[in-house]
Amino acid sequence: MPKKIKKKINWADDSVFDKSRAIIYIEYADDCFVFKEKANELLSFVQERFPEWNFVIVKNMYGQIVPRPESFEVSFSQNARMHPEVLWSGINKGPPRADKFPKTFEEFIPKISNLLKQI
Repeated sequence: MPKKIKKKINWADDSVFDKSRAIIYIEYADDCFVFKEKANELLSFVQERFPEWNFVIVKNMYGQIVPRPESFEVSFSQNARMHPEVLWSGINKGPPRADKFPKTFEEFIPKISNLLKQI
């Protein structure tokens, strides 16, 4: 069965742009459920920590890129019109596979807080 590709939305387009919609970009290997699970956990974590913001997660550029093997890389931008900054890259980490992921998402909080204040 072919993979379902999520429709790419241009969040920077005037028709959908919202300056309070932050974007989380994640490149992750899709050959193992753990990578996808970690991506979803990150979104939930950030939504809980910053409830006043709207977040969109863009996984593997809506399925339009082939992720690097064993990759887990997280970038973040305050909104769709700002350049994303890399928060975490596990691409050159591991084995073991656990090293591909941050020990805790808590380490992202100071950087995300700083990026969200840049209006």
